[in-house]
Amino acid sequence: MEWEPAPVPWDLTIEHFWQVQHIKVIKIAVTACGIPLSHNKFPFAEGENNIADFMNCTWSHDGEAKWPTFLAIDKGCKVMTTLNAPGELHGDNGWMQTTNIKVDTWHYNGHSIDALCMTWCNLNDKTDLNLVWVAPAVQPPHLPNASLARQADRNAVQLQHAFNFEAAEHLNAYLKGFSAVMMKMRLANHDLFLSIILRERAQALIETNNDNVL
Repeated sequence: MEWEPAPVPWDLTIEHFWQVQHIKVIKIAVTACGIPLSHNKFPFAEGENNIADFMNCTWSHDGEAKWPTFLAIDKGCKVMTTLNAPGELHGDNGWMQTTNIKVDTWHYNGHSIDALCMTWCNLNDKTDLNLVWVAPAVQPPHLPNASLARQADRNAVQLQHAFNFEAAEHLNAYLKGFSAVMMKMRLANHDLFLSIILRERAQALIETNNDNVL
């Protein structure tokens, strides 16, 4: 139309100008039941400062958003150190007033030489009753009856994780099906498309949970 601006000619010297593959990381906050809460793009890497900023944006300090009681982050111990530098870890408005920052089991095993991580970030901390619940012990079916009887006496109950701290990995697996399409989208289209599929994912999980309750 005559009122539209003139099209800008495509610069043939520019390669992959619109491709989102220049974005290194998409960070998503996910609840234990798998519902995505917020997301942001990191252009270079998943640095501790980026994660700390993302946390402060997702759960603001204005008192309107309820901070999580537990938060699992791959680099949880390093993020705690980063938050401590500007005084955002301790104090009246510090994260440790409301939130226990944990590291999932796979990453924790690689942090075992870190004293801070061992003290504060162990997801398998059996002394914290909020992280575990007591369940009847399941006996292996291949054991002889005598062995079953002896093991039943010793293991009448067992401890299990009370929450799913791998929900983010499940969401990553879900999003992988869209990766080929999303790698070649214009930035604005990518933002919109990602928001739509995350909303659809959240809605599907909410409906599934409601059906299970009913």
